[in-house]
Amino acid sequence: MPSRVRLAIVSPDPSDNSQGVERFCHTLRDSISPYMIDGSVIAEASFRPSEYDVVLTNALVSVTTRLPKIHVYHGCHVPQIMRSHAEASVQWRLKFMIEAAFREIKNGLGANRVSVSNSCASELKRWYRLSSHVIENGIDTKVFSESDREDARDRLGIPQDGRAALFVGRPEWRKRPDIAITAARENGYTLYLAAGRPYEGMHWLGKLSPEQLSIAIAAVNVVLMPTQYEACSLAFLEALSVGTPVVTTDAGWVPDLLKAVPEYSALVSPINDTGRFTTALREADRNDHGISKASRFVRNNNSLEAFGKAWSEYIHGVHRAKDGEPNG
Repeated sequence: MPSRVRLAIVSPDPSDNSQGVERFCHTLRDSISPYMIDGSVIAEASFRPSEYDVVLTNALVSVTTRLPKIHVYHGCHVPQIMRSHAEASVQWRLKFMIEAAFREIKNGLGANRVSVSNSCASELKRWYRLSSHVIENGIDTKVFSESDREDARDRLGIPQDGRAALFVGRPEWRKRPDIAITAARENGYTLYLAAGRPYEGMHWLGKLSPEQLSIAIAAVNVVLMPTQYEACSLAFLEALSVGTPVVTTDAGWVPDLLKAVPEYSALVSPINDTGRFTTALREADRNDHGISKASRFVRNNNSLEAFGKAWSEYIHGVHRAKDGEPNG
């Protein structure tokens, strides 16, 4: 029987459970608790080595320690910056890219490295020559489950008649909110935004908790995600778990989904192609089979149960091998 493991999960912001890496940290803690692992989501400054057996760090946030360490890559900053910050100068982007790459390499050296998708693992190998184990993101399929659209619209004040679409997350250039706005307008959708700040051209719902986000996803006809870079988007998984179609690009984890559910390809466009994305949105009304199959795939393969089991096995393996070589 495995011994109980005290795990420090170092988050960029332990108080936040609404987006990206921060939500990953809380989801991980909750999903591994049945498997003899006591996880604590903490800030970098709060880390005390004597209180833990293993430490898990994320992205550009890390700690220096002699404890067994797992470092999770939620993407690779070199290709991410190439497709981000269009408003910034070339000099700034190059400087940021070099600094971020240095930190990503440094944080992963000597650690057990985990990537959240095969595309992320390939990028680490290409740009940094770092190998990594792949554990895809997981989502709470009980929170993100099918619910009545009419009731969801009533709760959010969305009109019952008409088409509604949703954009989830920070409306930064990398996520291409401009493409979402254009596609929604040309296909007759009212576009809503779930994020921490408003954005012109979208109806702002505010920063939503996971429970509130699930209601918003159920209320709309489609989620729009014309992103230029993702590793394994939680919002994508959550929307499919609810059963709401997502029109997206072939970034990040999407190629992995298409290998399992090729029927979903009609809802996927190339990166940075407004015309193809707009056309793909028209398929959201007539691809029920592909959407249903993708929803079942996510609920089976990316549930908290599957996520927690994969992570608990990996963490216990790191703990047992603390005197050996890193797993990554």
